[in-house]
Amino acid sequence: MALADELLQAAKEFDPSLGLTYNKYYIGISKEGQPYNFSVFRPRKQHMILDLKLQKSEDVDSKIEAAGLDALEYNVNWGRYRLRLTPDDVHNKQDTLKELMRLAYINRGE
Repeated sequence: MALADELLQAAKEFDPSLGLTYNKYYIGISKEGQPYNFSVFRPRKQHMILDLKLQKSEDVDSKIEAAGLDALEYNVNWGRYRLRLTPDDVHNKQDTLKELMRLAYINRGE
């Protein structure tokens, strides 16, 4: 849960009205009390899965690869990148994660 809180604080830098919603299988993001899931957090015992709603592109692929993030298979059905994050990833690669979440936030309406 602490990892989701840290990532939310990063996302609040581009939209202070964002909050977390706790569901059975994931932690979502809300905006002004309404679901706004451009990113979804799936906590696990040793890590967290971050789902980012972005269209697959070489630009995003290169950002993920350059940061050394552990990318899981792209979910074509839901149009989501899936990243396996450890606490070290969240602390040390926060700039890249914030940029990816900002892109997902901007592209949410598409």
